[in-house]
Amino acid sequence: MPGEAAYLWDWYLEFSMLRGSSGFGPAASSWSDMMAWAQLTGRRLSIWQTRVLASLDICERVTLSADRPPETTQLPPPKLGS
Repeated sequence: MPGEAAYLWDWYLEFSMLRGSSGFGPAASSWSDMMAWAQLTGRRLSIWQTRVLASLDICERVTLSADRPPETTQLPPPKLGS
């Protein structure tokens, strides 16, 4: 990331370190999560900064999902009978 925007990466790392898991990987961050983080840390985000953080969140989850072996990205077939 260019030096002028490096602070956004730092913000994203700080914001995302508290994210929970969906059981299949990192949970998606919500707008309310981002707003709460911004308020708690005293950050005043502009619309474009908010969009950058949301885009980084999406990119991280897509990348982590793509890194899994195929057998863990698909649900197992249902068990029939008992």
